[in-house]
Amino acid sequence: MAARHKKILDIDIAAVEKIDPEAAAILSSAVSAARKIIKCRAELDKAGKHDQPLYILAGENHWQSAQRLHHVVLIEALRQQDEFMSVAYEYPFVQGSEKDLKRLLRYLGWVDEGRVSKEAWDYYLETPLGKGKLDLISNVLSTSHQSPYAMQVLSSYMFKMHIRNYGRFLAFNSDAARTPKNKLSLRDDFTKACVEDCLGAVKSGISLTSQEGMWIRNLHMVRRLRDYAEWQGARYAVQLCGQDHINGDGEECPPEQSLRAIFNDMAQPVFSVFQMADKADMAGIPAKEKNNGKAIPDYEAYYDSDVKKSEQPYRKLPEDMWPEFRTRRQEKKFIDSKLKNMGLGYLLK
Repeated sequence: MAARHKKILDIDIAAVEKIDPEAAAILSSAVSAARKIIKCRAELDKAGKHDQPLYILAGENHWQSAQRLHHVVLIEALRQQDEFMSVAYEYPFVQGSEKDLKRLLRYLGWVDEGRVSKEAWDYYLETPLGKGKLDLISNVLSTSHQSPYAMQVLSSYMFKMHIRNYGRFLAFNSDAARTPKNKLSLRDDFTKACVEDCLGAVKSGISLTSQEGMWIRNLHMVRRLRDYAEWQGARYAVQLCGQDHINGDGEECPPEQSLRAIFNDMAQPVFSVFQMADKADMAGIPAKEKNNGKAIPDYEAYYDSDVKKSEQPYRKLPEDMWPEFRTRRQEKKFIDSKLKNMGLGYLLK
């Protein structure tokens, strides 16, 4: 696909700015981050660390559509470098009973009706390629209310790249297992091990957003991304996540328990991509190891396409906190126009 379309790093940003300053701001930030990341990769190679993954932490405000669109542009710019690449999202892997998962595989048409073979079951539940494929289709079908159309565009893009670039682009979910009540689930051994390693003992009932929960989830994301990147032989390994996870927020996520701190403790090279961040969010990070996008549109999207206007989730908020995009049509118009004005409309296909 890259051969049929202009490379993102070659797009004339000034020309885009003349027709759409907001699209140009998103593109400029993504290109700036990509160039710095490519430079870091070259420095690792110069030091003889050709097989060392470069870990990239790309943050977002889940409500802001442009920030998820920024992910798409940045990832595509890096993918166009034709390197082995792992990309993880801050969602848990697909969970469910064996019966439910087999029903899902049949519904998707990925296995034949009737008995699911052990080979197919092991592929989708045990291998990075199969698990990633299942994770991503789950993300595409997600019913999240936070910038849902932007999330669908991002998830669809990751799914297509995972399929089309089999083995060279590995995408998957990396967050810890959870219960329906938004607690960490001890039924998953990988999550359980992270709980014990952080707290020194197994503990139940941990909230996802508590300080303990954030620390455990960060360790889970780091380990999952590292394991899959090493399995793949990735040269770029990207974690997409809420921005507070990257370097901490001083409250629920102290800096010493952040993704960056955990990677640093493992002596792993890491680059951080921020969007509209304050100086405090990036404290202690050298300039050459970070990029902070500026002037990125901060429109928020929060809605449910399946319910009528009077039942929309944003109506539970004070009116002065209502998002700019309250329907799929509004958010879609924004996202699609930005990509098309960048000359990247093909990413919607």
